[in-house]
Amino acid sequence: MRMRERRAGGTALWDGHAVQSSQLRNTIRLELDKIRVVDTHEHTEAVDFARTQRNQIFRTFSRSFIQHDLSNAGVSAGRWRATTQGDAAGWIGLRRYVDLCRNTGYFRCFLRAVRDLLDMDLVELTDENWERISEALVSANERPDWYSYVLRDRANIDVALWDRSPDEPQWPTMDPSLFLPTRRFDAFAWVASPHYRRHLQQGFGMEPATLADVLDMLDAAFDRAVAAGIAGVKVAAAYFRPLDFGPCDRNTASTVLSMPTEDIGPAEARIYENFIYGKIFEKCAEHGFPILMHTGMPSTGGLIQQGNPLALKGTIARFPAATFVLLHGGYPFTNEAASLAVTYPNVYVEGSWMPILTPFGYSRTLAGWLDVLPVERILAWGGDAIRVEMSYGSLVMAKDAAADVLAQRMEKGVLSETKAIDVACRIFRENARALFRTDENKDSRLGRGAPSRENVA
Repeated sequence: MRMRERRAGGTALWDGHAVQSSQLRNTIRLELDKIRVVDTHEHTEAVDFARTQRNQIFRTFSRSFIQHDLSNAGVSAGRWRATTQGDAAGWIGLRRYVDLCRNTGYFRCFLRAVRDLLDMDLVELTDENWERISEALVSANERPDWYSYVLRDRANIDVALWDRSPDEPQWPTMDPSLFLPTRRFDAFAWVASPHYRRHLQQGFGMEPATLADVLDMLDAAFDRAVAAGIAGVKVAAAYFRPLDFGPCDRNTASTVLSMPTEDIGPAEARIYENFIYGKIFEKCAEHGFPILMHTGMPSTGGLIQQGNPLALKGTIARFPAATFVLLHGGYPFTNEAASLAVTYPNVYVEGSWMPILTPFGYSRTLAGWLDVLPVERILAWGGDAIRVEMSYGSLVMAKDAAADVLAQRMEKGVLSETKAIDVACRIFRENARALFRTDENKDSRLGRGAPSRENVA
């Protein structure tokens, strides 16, 4: 039941008195559960693969950010290998490190998912329950409807954007009514790597001998992406280089490409990369594909500073017809990411990974976004997970944080209940639904019509 709002002197009053923040939060939290969420970023493993895994608890650790926590706590590569049998020795080798990490967002996410999805009443992992949890995860993943149950029925996800690795040869067995693909074209820029030259050759049946060849391949790849009904283009450059994609002329790029790969140093590679990424951004603008740019710290080894989104300033200005989505809020450079979205109307901020990477930081960042940005350019959540259980836990934590933030604004009279619910619907669903044309793309993949693509103004 909604609370009655009156206004006095421009300030919202709730039934004439201050309503406790917990009551307001509960109201918003219930409304959040009703939203059919558009999940803006996932790496979900193929369902057929997930069903074959027997040591599910250790598999979940190694296929999620929990592995980072445990490695940071001191788990060696050899100790990780010892968990592959899924036996008691594997648990004994890990339990001291699990105890050191139980405070983190990643572990909180996992435990919340276990409690909710497996109906287990537990506070933490122990010698007494780890094996029971693992067996329950095995049984759950053997269910033919497990993915649908977790993502649709429990998480209330309408559709998820799925990021395929450039090395994966084909689209795995994924439900086209639930997952929409994004694509990466970074391989076209990584000319210094013989591996990616072979990757292009295998994909297009010809050696990328000249720059004209590469650009023809890039055109063909975008045509395939349009036909596949992709929702956007993922750019993973920040894992390997800073995000300052400066201008580069065609002749210089052609000269670099003609060099033997062993003679291409970092400076030459950067020149060529800048040219190709510029072409990728042009093609994204032409086809109306949002650019999902990894920003902030890497999920694996790398230089954190490389992901500082402020380096994108010149690129964003040079490509005003392209739409840039700054993934992960740019964490830890969240203020920098927000400043770009404040300055440039073709920039969106996006909150995947953050609810479990830094639960408190996510709440603070979401509050900051609502202070400085038009609500239509906030994309609150993506799971950024391989395991569906972790996607579920992440969404629960994101909704909890959003309820806190919106309730605080209601309590202070900044938002009415109606407006707070509208904001929640926009940032968890409607903004992403419109930006990524999820309805059109889903219809296309299900054979119900082709998506309409227009240039982005």
